[in-house]
Amino acid sequence: MRSTTCAATPRRWTSQPVHQIRRSPHRRAGRRRRCLAQHRPGPAGTGTWPYPDRRHYRPTLPGPARQHVLPAQRLCGLAQALRFPARTGADQAYVKGTIDGLYAISFGNNTFNLGFKAGSKIGDNPLPRYDLFQWGGFLQQSGYSTGQLLGENLQFARIVYYNKLVRQSLLEGVYAGMSLEAGRVGGPLVPGSPTGLLKSASIFLALDSPVGPLYLAYGRATAGVYSFYLFLGKPY
Repeated sequence: MRSTTCAATPRRWTSQPVHQIRRSPHRRAGRRRRCLAQHRPGPAGTGTWPYPDRRHYRPTLPGPARQHVLPAQRLCGLAQALRFPARTGADQAYVKGTIDGLYAISFGNNTFNLGFKAGSKIGDNPLPRYDLFQWGGFLQQSGYSTGQLLGENLQFARIVYYNKLVRQSLLEGVYAGMSLEAGRVGGPLVPGSPTGLLKSASIFLALDSPVGPLYLAYGRATAGVYSFYLFLGKPY
């Protein structure tokens, strides 16, 4: 009887093509059940399936936070000191320190935003030319061109006022505002650059567009320089 069983088994299976033997319905069903258990999780931490409330589970990733004209009503700041050794490409090691902060408060359609920023080299070694403080532009000493002021140290403060004019479903908000700014850029790279206390002011219209905050502004400094700005994004 043992020899009869061994002879009957190969006759039954060798009559089928090889690919049918390897992909039998039972094996395909078992593979499908394993895939469902791996890729369709049930309750947290179980990894099992099926559960009625998770049949249409789709993993999603968080997108970038959308920016708005008005700053958040909070106090925030950052202080850091960065050391760059000579082996990173600098001619000599140097340390650069910065500190900045923002505070916003709103009541009704009115918002005030106060901000400051300061930075300097730390130690005796000077900052390389490619890592000097670059300043100037809209709400960064308005009236000057963007990046016009270059120096080894920076002190800056400003106050910005926003008034909400219109609230719409598409644009979300339209604002009018103005700013008063004062700053100093020391150790200028270019001889003859503005030194001492710099005073500026600006007026602007802003809106929350689908692609981010959009500003149309005019800035003027007490030195007599002025600039017009079309700015997309969140200024400092």
